[in-house]
Amino acid sequence: MSGHNATLENLHGWTKRSFEKLGWMILALKDQNFLKVKAYLANLDDLKASLIKNRELYEENDRKRDIDVLLDRVNTLIDFINTNIDALPKAAASAFGKRR
Repeated sequence: MSGHNATLENLHGWTKRSFEKLGWMILALKDQNFLKVKAYLANLDDLKASLIKNRELYEENDRKRDIDVLLDRVNTLIDFINTNIDALPKAAASAFGKRR
């Protein structure tokens, strides 16, 4: 896991956009646009790594708690994908595999 240095505000915006994109990814799957969905899943992995990395940089407990909330939300999104990946068409499910 690499992760990027980012401000808390940027991490919050990134998390928010990831939730907003989920609907677009459902439509992309319907159109069998697997490349777009793969890029989205890679973005979620990068976001999670960045949250973990940036949490270690903060000394203030309030900031760490804020990042913990964002990390919990991202894990919820990843868990949703893991739970529902078996409902995807066989080609899509095998292309993505389980996330964690």
